[in-house]
Amino acid sequence: KRYIDHTPNERIVTLGQGMSSIAVSADEEISATDREDVLHHTKNGGVLIIVGNHVKGIDPLTFSAVVCREPAFEVIKHDIIIPAKPVIFRIPGIRHLAEGMGSFPVIRKKDVLGKDGKVSKENKVFQTESGKFTVELMVNHLVGKASDDIENVEDVKGGSDFIMAEGERNKGNPLDVQEFDMGAVYMYEKALRRGAKVAILTTGVVYDAGSMFRATVHIGGLIEPKGKGLKERSDSIRKAVQHNVDEARRVGYRNK
Repeated sequence: KRYIDHTPNERIVTLGQGMSSIAVSADEEISATDREDVLHHTKNGGVLIIVGNHVKGIDPLTFSAVVCREPAFEVIKHDIIIPAKPVIFRIPGIRHLAEGMGSFPVIRKKDVLGKDGKVSKENKVFQTESGKFTVELMVNHLVGKASDDIENVEDVKGGSDFIMAEGERNKGNPLDVQEFDMGAVYMYEKALRRGAKVAILTTGVVYDAGSMFRATVHIGGLIEPKGKGLKERSDSIRKAVQHNVDEARRVGYRNK
């Protein structure tokens, strides 16, 4: 509940993004047209759901490093929230930095496994409710006002969200984007219904082979999910992210 009215602190965000740009060597790629479209959208009060693939635990740092430098994010760079895995919030100092940057823990299935490798009924309910709360929290941030479903949320300025829609880190081929969950589509459609001027922006990150901290990030254009159902619309976003991964590999991937 401590994260209900959680918003980024501009000074801490600036510090965190600066530290990320020192720690991670990330080259960003975006066309001039797409950059102008993003800037036009955000300068006119629009917010973004920024969707990327999930390759390494440092992906949020890599994205923060890109945000720090890329002019496309100039308007919103101090107001993007990035959820993170719970272990981050158990480390003193790191937790305060993450929270100051607008982050909060996301409870995954692996976080509630028992010693027998199974999820108890109580933990399954806890994970489900935590998932609903996470999505609602991020929609609140996009909309900039309280949801009817959560009490005691003060009005806040609408901001943008970054999510890695594969849910968990890709442990297979990092160049093949895994199936997405439907959180991005759900957030997009719910924020639209609540009056947010929201668009989806896709990204794709590729790390140099054998390198933990050198990456290329390709940023695509603004898109609308396409398809009849949630699954089809979610897959249309996944395909756009896959295209970005392919482009990042083409322009920046170093296999030695």
